[in-house]
Amino acid sequence: MTANRKDISNLKWQHKAIKDHINFLINSLRVNASQSSLKKQPEFYSSLYRWSLYDLRETIRRHIELDERIFKMLPGNAPIKHSGAEHGKLQKQVDSAILLAENAVFNELSPEDLKNCSSETIAAFDKVCKSVKEHVDEEDKILEFLQED
Repeated sequence: MTANRKDISNLKWQHKAIKDHINFLINSLRVNASQSSLKKQPEFYSSLYRWSLYDLRETIRRHIELDERIFKMLPGNAPIKHSGAEHGKLQKQVDSAILLAENAVFNELSPEDLKNCSSETIAAFDKVCKSVKEHVDEEDKILEFLQED
């Protein structure tokens, strides 16, 4: 079975939805953090980002399932190999970011360590979001090329 134009178009729309969801998470975190009376407490940021990272991990998992289903139906194996390696990197990034957030939430850290861990969690979240967006943009380029054939 091969992917048709409808499958490719659907995957591109799913990629747009993923990027929009990431933007929603980013904007929600900014609004919640800026409006919170807890904003000066690092554990607040770690908890807030931890839940968003869980959501992002699920988004990535579902993205991978969809990609693998569609990309396996595409002609040639190059996109699958590239995409599979990228998917593994994305999963590792989000898992590492979650570990940072969980460390800040579940362990008794000194105030300085908690502040550092929270800052690292925020930076890791931003990096994961950027990586996912870049990844789906690259996949969309492959899909555009295949759609032209």
